[in-house]
Amino acid sequence: MKYYIPTSSLNLDNILQAECISPESFYAQRLSGYRHFEQLDELRPFRQIILFSSPISFTINDPDRYNYPVLIEFEGTNQDQDFISAEEGFYLCNHTIQITPSNCRIFFFSESAYNLTIVNTKSNKTIKYFEKYLVYPSFPFRNVHELKILTNIPSIELSINEETFIDKAKGALYAWMLGLKSSVKQELATKINLAQSLYNILTSLMKNPDSFSRFKSNLDSLIEQFKSVDEIEKINEQIYEVNFKKELGPRFGFLKSCFIHVLKKWDCWDYVNAKLCDKWNCSFLPDTKDLISSQDFLALRTEIENRTKKSLASYQSKIDFTDLSKVSISSFSVTISTAPLVSIALKCIIDNRWTCEYLMANRIEAYKVLMSNVVAYLKNNMGEESWDNSRERTYINELYAFLYDSSKNFNLNFPNKELEAISAFLVRGNSYSDIISYLKINEIEDYTLPLVLWGTLSGYMDMNRDYLEGILSESVYNKVYRMLFGVECSVLSAEIDTKISSVDSVTVVNEISPKETFDDSGYMFLLQILKFKNPENFVKKLLALNTKEQLNIKQSLDLILATKEYKRANVQCINAKGAYELIENKENREFLDKKMLDLKLSQKAQIQILEYFGYEVVKKTTKNKKTKSEGLSQNLFSHQTEQLNDLNRPKNISDENSENNSATILSKGIISMYRTWIPVCSSFISDNASKKRFSEDLEWFINNHYEYYYNKKKERKNGVYYGKDLSNDKVIERLKIYLERKLQVNPSWPQIADAYRKVPISKIIDYLTKNYGKR
Repeated sequence: MKYYIPTSSLNLDNILQAECISPESFYAQRLSGYRHFEQLDELRPFRQIILFSSPISFTINDPDRYNYPVLIEFEGTNQDQDFISAEEGFYLCNHTIQITPSNCRIFFFSESAYNLTIVNTKSNKTIKYFEKYLVYPSFPFRNVHELKILTNIPSIELSINEETFIDKAKGALYAWMLGLKSSVKQELATKINLAQSLYNILTSLMKNPDSFSRFKSNLDSLIEQFKSVDEIEKINEQIYEVNFKKELGPRFGFLKSCFIHVLKKWDCWDYVNAKLCDKWNCSFLPDTKDLISSQDFLALRTEIENRTKKSLASYQSKIDFTDLSKVSISSFSVTISTAPLVSIALKCIIDNRWTCEYLMANRIEAYKVLMSNVVAYLKNNMGEESWDNSRERTYINELYAFLYDSSKNFNLNFPNKELEAISAFLVRGNSYSDIISYLKINEIEDYTLPLVLWGTLSGYMDMNRDYLEGILSESVYNKVYRMLFGVECSVLSAEIDTKISSVDSVTVVNEISPKETFDDSGYMFLLQILKFKNPENFVKKLLALNTKEQLNIKQSLDLILATKEYKRANVQCINAKGAYELIENKENREFLDKKMLDLKLSQKAQIQILEYFGYEVVKKTTKNKKTKSEGLSQNLFSHQTEQLNDLNRPKNISDENSENNSATILSKGIISMYRTWIPVCSSFISDNASKKRFSEDLEWFINNHYEYYYNKKKERKNGVYYGKDLSNDKVIERLKIYLERKLQVNPSWPQIADAYRKVPISKIIDYLTKNYGKR
């Protein structure tokens, strides 16, 4: 039977992360995941989960938050045996309901609410199966009832809260599979450790090649060790030897060493050896004497990384990481059939409700509690006398000394792999990255036991889906569900038409107006003035949402700034919103002045913005002090003084129509005088090197419209365009010719043409013509 659960969009991440929904009081008892549930006003008085037998519609009045109505359609097979029918049409549930990708569908009541919510949910990495859940932006049901305030609800006791155990047991199962997938043989474990050490040294040398002499002996040793365990190096050596003997022939094979000695004496062995390697298609890691530049160190680091990843992938491809035959779950306990000591540790973690935060803050206390149970088991099996003289006792005591004082020596490697795993867990088990790093450094082969301890401590909810890459799948989900609950996942029956239907009480809101226009180039310019990080990508995202998702610019802006990338970047958010307000109110000078003060912009930045919007700005100068540009300005365009004076002389609005006053003329301006359009045009270029060259060349282009200017060497140069027509159309035409000439390859400077192939010249000219042409 299908049921319908009304809830808030604020709970979506909560539900999809935990893959369940519980009575409200259960959330405060959680050890991981979300510990609060946003209850609807109509359902706030009730402790149980309220379900309906048919679709319902409802609204949420909460304009200050991204709080929107959501309806969950749920198949109750195997979970609804104890649902209580309160009145006709709705039911009560006193326990946790498992919400799986196959047994539910989730509906928003408007597309804009869907878009504003789902952008964060997609990026939440604690949600493992987001792509598998069916979440729809529209409400498809025709026959619906309004949600009303419910009365006369019978009081029923809540069941035992099993959320924490289920979370830890599920964490153990996924961590076991992760351990199987990550486990390696001894030679590969050594190779991974050597690769990490080489990576660290080579990274340091890339930054400071001059320190090579300090690392040389250690680097020599590590490279030789890496070669000894690298399959690719061994295969290439075999190919090389076989072909060398073949070339020398059976009669002269014994002369190989003499031949190499002679070539080395003549100082041509390296050349001959390289040619032979090319001929026989084999390559070797270089000797340290051949490493000179940062590029050499980078190339070696990349080669070592690629070889290690290839070996790891080849080994792991043969492992069945879904084998859970050794793990069993029953009576609030997780046991490993082949690891009784680890099973004791798992019981200790679950019974004491330990978390990662607890272990990090209380390692000694955790050691005492856990080891008291482990030692009791060992004594019982070994006997008191054997225990007192055992290596296990010494190892456990050394672990305690190390936990108490980390300066003491402790060797993790031990014949008893269970004790080894428990020790790794106590030392670094509060973090996945920490315990993985610790296992790699100590060249541990079997990762299953240490990781199953970490997974139980962490719980499934707080696991990052990046850790589980390659494991998450529908078959794995069903297998874990079957082990936890003893039944198959139920499947929602009868697919529905998810297209929006005509429902009187449900409407799609905030639809974008087709006539809405947005000055994206102006917005880009403002973001650059405000020193916004990566404004090009930001504007691309904004326009993509605006067109693809049918949101207006304000909604798109709010949507992007609500994502994790910007959520905590307060200054970035303020600047992005401030730029939007400036561009939307560019006709209101009073608002612009106030907003620019609020944004704490410098005087120079304020002038640039006002000039861009076409306002005439009187720049303050200090008496008796003239900057170089002010000294030059007296001689600029001297042959056209009258024309410039006409353009720069303040006019009253009454002199001409308001569209032709000085502010309007300057708003599009003489582009050979005002440079605010340069960063906008530069933003059209994605390649940073091309963008830099383009900006420098445009500065040269503008400077050459003056009578003279000073170059980077402070040399005075005459302007090559001085005296030519300064109308915008002529300057744009001149600029087009100038830029197209840059595409012509100059044998002396071929890199210029290469850079300009990445410059969208036609787009730039079109932009200038549209915004500045015919003036």
